[in-house]
Amino acid sequence: MEKKILIGVASGKITPNGKIALCGQFHTRISTHVESDIYANCVAFDSGENQLIICSLDLEGIGISTYRRIGELVEAQCPEIDADAMILCCTHIHTGPFGGGVGGDHEEYPGLHAALHFLPEGYTFRDYEWEARGEGVLDTDEAVEQVAQAAAKVIVEAWEKRAPGFFGPAFGRAVLAHQRRVVYNDGTAAMYGNTWTSTFDRMEGGTDTGVELLYLFNAEEKPIGVLANIPCPSQVVEMACYVSSDYWGKARDILQEKLGEDFVTISMCAPAGDLSVRDQVRLDRAAVGEVPGSKNRPRREDAQIMSDIRGAKELGRRVANVVLEKLEEGLANKKNSGFLETRIVHLDLPVRKVTPTEYKEAKRSFKTALEELGTTELTPWTIAAVHVQGGTMHRYQIQERSHIFPTDIVISRLDDMAFATSPFELFLDFGNRIRARSWAAQTFLAQLSNDEAGYLPSAFAEKGGHYSAYVSSGIVGHEGGDILVEKTVSVINELFSEE
Repeated sequence: MEKKILIGVASGKITPNGKIALCGQFHTRISTHVESDIYANCVAFDSGENQLIICSLDLEGIGISTYRRIGELVEAQCPEIDADAMILCCTHIHTGPFGGGVGGDHEEYPGLHAALHFLPEGYTFRDYEWEARGEGVLDTDEAVEQVAQAAAKVIVEAWEKRAPGFFGPAFGRAVLAHQRRVVYNDGTAAMYGNTWTSTFDRMEGGTDTGVELLYLFNAEEKPIGVLANIPCPSQVVEMACYVSSDYWGKARDILQEKLGEDFVTISMCAPAGDLSVRDQVRLDRAAVGEVPGSKNRPRREDAQIMSDIRGAKELGRRVANVVLEKLEEGLANKKNSGFLETRIVHLDLPVRKVTPTEYKEAKRSFKTALEELGTTELTPWTIAAVHVQGGTMHRYQIQERSHIFPTDIVISRLDDMAFATSPFELFLDFGNRIRARSWAAQTFLAQLSNDEAGYLPSAFAEKGGHYSAYVSSGIVGHEGGDILVEKTVSVINELFSEE
């Protein structure tokens, strides 16, 4: 049954007050400065009987412990909010604080330093970057708490600002992401693999240029915000040593300049586990010295900029352009009422298992790799060389007592639109399957939401191997992904069978 929908939006900085360890790489990076602040951006929908709250955070991910902490803070300030039904998603930057969780929340996924559990006697591990961090660097837990406090404040503000208004869906296209897994002629694959070799066969999967949009207007039809769902991580400057909101921050700057400083952009990253901002085919080969006479060859500036702020500005411009271009379409489709229902759906997904043969090979390879390192003192740089073996051995040891990964996802219907979450860095194929079979006119999908549980690769990627498709890269394999797809589609379509 359709109900009048109240709408509230809010935005606020979540940048920690001090230097931080930046999340997203094997090695430790301490921030030198803030290139651009990171934000929480939130929209709240309220029909009087049901609510839908979506808050996007400029983070790499949101561990379940952080999600619960934000929920505690929200309910303490505003008990009428159902914190369990909130959607907390992330822009998936690599230039912000840790979102908590990975390596601590889930025994099945010890994180990037899994091999530390198996170092032989006499081996040590030292993180020199962290030891030399100097004064004024926040402890990770302190930084996470600051983020949680700031995010909760934004969520409550959005709820308290809800008022009569309009929402209007639209759809656009923008080229942002590219497939990042390269397949070779022997069937193996590699994330960010070389494509300039004669053994390069094809890119493993596709890309998606679609941009799902939901515009938000006040009672006077003035635009107050937009929810933009794009399958592309915000990682142009992922190797930088400063805090940055990456391309989403640049997009927001443009939109606020055009539509007013109070305009709120809620960024929802759709399934993009196998996607990247960089085009692996049109690389600047001269820059990496892979072409004869590289020093004298012309450079591909379009490829070069996708690792610095110029690239972030370029992608931000593309996002802002599609939002501005489709604004009139959103206004033409505006409604102030609709069906609203939010469900929390529990899933018990099978943990991806390691065979005895794989375990034995991991042990052998681990021993050999350690010997080849030529040192007994490991660092974050060198521990990466044995990450795969460490993760494989760890999974084998715990999979008998922990063979099910329990998780909750949030699925909502707002008028003719559906919203669904997953805690995984989900490969594109799974998102495509959900969208194609959904009865909703538009389906908004948020990966790495309400928890962070690693990559969830396709069956094809698992066969090809490499980072993002290894056992050590996540908790759940493609069998669990199939269950996730079927349950998500089933609940969405059940919501659309109700009127």
